[in-house]
Amino acid sequence: MEVYLGAEAATRVGIGLADTRSRAEGLWPSEQIATGSMVEKRLREFAAGRAAARLAMAELDVDASGVPMAADRAPIWPEGLTGSITHTDLHALSLVAFRRDMRAIGVDLEDAVPLAPDLWNIVLSGAETASVSDGIAAKRIFSAKEAVFKAQYPVTGRLLEFLDVEVELTKTGFAARIEPHSPGLPETLNGLSVVTDGVILSVLSIPETDVNGYDA
Repeated sequence: MEVYLGAEAATRVGIGLADTRSRAEGLWPSEQIATGSMVEKRLREFAAGRAAARLAMAELDVDASGVPMAADRAPIWPEGLTGSITHTDLHALSLVAFRRDMRAIGVDLEDAVPLAPDLWNIVLSGAETASVSDGIAAKRIFSAKEAVFKAQYPVTGRLLEFLDVEVELTKTGFAARIEPHSPGLPETLNGLSVVTDGVILSVLSIPETDVNGYDA
């Protein structure tokens, strides 16, 4: 499948979708190691996420493989691949790409309901609060930041807070800046942000070579 991610060129990305309400089946032994203390709901989400990841691999004509969870809870992708997993109460979604095409990718899926008022001061900067017209726009910023967190982490190893990222929304996308700027990342990160079928979908890819000529 050819998709357009942010400001980057069209890149082949595998997409997998699974139902988080299904029984937690099909986990590989390397994945089961992380499940010992999981409650049933979390186990179903985890299993659905891994099932979605294997569906995404299949779209790239890649053999199925386990996706273990690292000590920092990040997915460990097979050699030559990068990817991201997200879920709601209903769906698990995974995007997978070849590492030769992009350094990392982040995806976030949220129910399209307004961001709770008591979270605005935690999630939004003053400028972001002034820029949004309603709780759905605020939730889009929340989702965009989650996608940024996931995409930048494999590159920088930084655990970011919400106010470390400044997001400007467009009709179907966003532009994000991380402060302080992390070497190896573009100054501005351009991603996808859409509201569709009752969910908010945010996607950000980190290119193999950024706009400033940094070559991974």
